[in-house]
Amino acid sequence: MGTVITVYYTHVVGTFLETLGDGYLDEAEDVLSETLTLQKSEVGPHHPDTLITMSYLGELYDNYNFTDEAEKLWKDSMEAHVAVYGADHVDTLRSKQHYAGLLSNNQDYEGANKLLLEVYTGRVKVLGNNHPDTLHTIKALAESYYGLQDFSSSEDRYLECLEGFYLLSDHDQHNFDVLLVKGSLGLLN
Repeated sequence: MGTVITVYYTHVVGTFLETLGDGYLDEAEDVLSETLTLQKSEVGPHHPDTLITMSYLGELYDNYNFTDEAEKLWKDSMEAHVAVYGADHVDTLRSKQHYAGLLSNNQDYEGANKLLLEVYTGRVKVLGNNHPDTLHTIKALAESYYGLQDFSSSEDRYLECLEGFYLLSDHDQHNFDVLLVKGSLGLLN
């Protein structure tokens, strides 16, 4: 049990080091990589903590443009989430959206769009149409349509997203999201 707790706190140290910036990239990568290796051997490759560390290490690689490493980790994480939790679990959907974001960043808009449609369907089913996570997926879908140069679908999704944010009872907390969507709509027009 002590090893599991130590591995968990090591993972926390790795994510903290990443927040300190570029000067700590190597240390953060080392700590997260070692933590992931330990977690896989101590608690297994499909343990929730292992999946979280995979996601954090994938995010670190993505943030610092280590594209191949990030893509492998995000894809492995997504597939493991599906295997452990099923296709429509909120953690699986989050993992799929992260992977779709990486695909979009690498200009694979077709792959991103296909995955985001799955995430959208799952989030509507699990969370509903106007949950903030669903709305962020709609925004990501709008961006993928834009990348595919399907400007009409992009605009429709941005408008759907904007309407959804306005309908939220705590819509004031989403002013930044609204501004981003309005800016994107402005670029379309």
